[in-house]
Amino acid sequence: MTKIKIAYIDDDSDAVYGPMVDIEKVISEIEKELFETERENFEIKICLVEIKDEISEDDFWRRVIKNNYHGMILDYKLVDSNIFDNANLVWRRIKLQNPLFPLAIYTSHIEAVTLDKNAESVFEKGNEEATNRMIEYLINQIKHNFNTIEVLERVNTELKNQEGISYAVIRNEEKIENQFSLLYESDYTEEEEVKFKELMDSAFDIISKYTKGDGGL
Repeated sequence: MTKIKIAYIDDDSDAVYGPMVDIEKVISEIEKELFETERENFEIKICLVEIKDEISEDDFWRRVIKNNYHGMILDYKLVDSNIFDNANLVWRRIKLQNPLFPLAIYTSHIEAVTLDKNAESVFEKGNEEATNRMIEYLINQIKHNFNTIEVLERVNTELKNQEGISYAVIRNEEKIENQFSLLYESDYTEEEEVKFKELMDSAFDIISKYTKGDGGL
């Protein structure tokens, strides 16, 4: 069974009685549909993260990062959070560092959303059809990320069998580890890759010279 955790960020204490109920109802139906049509067994958990009278942005980010969510639903107007006016800053910070992290905007005020309509899908609260489309939208993104991890793992299986140490393996391992990371900056740059290859070439030259001089290791 594949377990999926999705954060629902809202500054309304009553969200647990309205939007959360709507979302959980849709999720229950989608879990059944996925199992019946695709034989995929998913356990999808929605976690309400209420942000009201927050102390600081840093505290908010620590709270959401530690829970390792696979996706996020963002209420748009977040004025009661005391740290964000709306979801724009949250969306932008995540997408700047991990463009493939699954996100959706969920709001009663669609007309107030100022994000480019081509940048992110926006779904209307209180609309069952829209809620259903939102969850399907997120699940498709999450499944795509899981598939990407599987592909990278298969590629690395072969790359690790080749002679030498491939920098591509290291990069792929980083991508696997951070596929669902909210915030991360790559530890590897093109300059470091060049230095790594030069270092490995030098190491193999030394080994080759030693082997020839000694008649074998």
